[in-house]
Amino acid sequence: MMCWPLLVWGMFVFFREDREKFTFLFACSCLPVFLIFLVSRRGLPIYLDRQLILFAPFFYLFMVRGIGSIKGKVLKLGAVFLMGVFLTMALVNYYQGSIYCFNDRREDFYPGVHPRKSYKELMRRVFDEFRPGDKIITADRQARVLVSWSLRTNPEAPKQVPHVFVFSLKACSREEKDLSMASAEDANAINCGENDLCGFFYNFQGPREVRKEARKIEEKDFEMQRAWFISSSWDKNAFVPENVHFVEKVLEDKFKKTMSFGKDGFFVALYEKKNAAGR
Repeated sequence: MMCWPLLVWGMFVFFREDREKFTFLFACSCLPVFLIFLVSRRGLPIYLDRQLILFAPFFYLFMVRGIGSIKGKVLKLGAVFLMGVFLTMALVNYYQGSIYCFNDRREDFYPGVHPRKSYKELMRRVFDEFRPGDKIITADRQARVLVSWSLRTNPEAPKQVPHVFVFSLKACSREEKDLSMASAEDANAINCGENDLCGFFYNFQGPREVRKEARKIEEKDFEMQRAWFISSSWDKNAFVPENVHFVEKVLEDKFKKTMSFGKDGFFVALYEKKNAAGR
């Protein structure tokens, strides 16, 4: 709240006193951010706010110019002090606090603060009960990231873990495709049709998880005795993507759910192979 008035005021002062410097700083600060955002919305999603710190000095120069134009030493020191306080609070919030998340296009989305929480205990339970031959299946982007990160950073993770991200283009929304859940490029590469069930196959070995292949799901891919299905919701009302429901139905046709647990928007279900009687 404190930085925006100083930023706007600094832009105004630069524009009034030296338009050449204003044009240079504005181009270096705003144009790259706008172009990256535009490309992310229209093409390849490359927008990641923390990687835009490279352009932060140009914004700070605007704010410094705004502070420098304030008359009175006391007011200047007061502005510097308040800006330091707000920046410190923002850094604490960024690393330990909450994420502000808004989506006006969906009514059931909660526009507010989502606390950052640790899911180490959740994944540790999966790893403790993981058996050789088990497979981890995900169907939404957030769960896929959690599994990949946990496998790379948790020393208690099994040494070899097959992880499959399963998707159906028919079940993926346009927004999910834009987020590279099932990008058109990957779908075309594996000749995945709207009604096909496809997957990205990962294999975790040591400290790395690498994608081995991308192809259509075959019947042999469900020959394991147990499958850990991990899904997530970023919504207050536990809304999950349609692709998750689709994959869950596929698993329920072939396996029996024997265990389920979760924590704050992440859900884990253990599916075991049905016997000959279908039980």
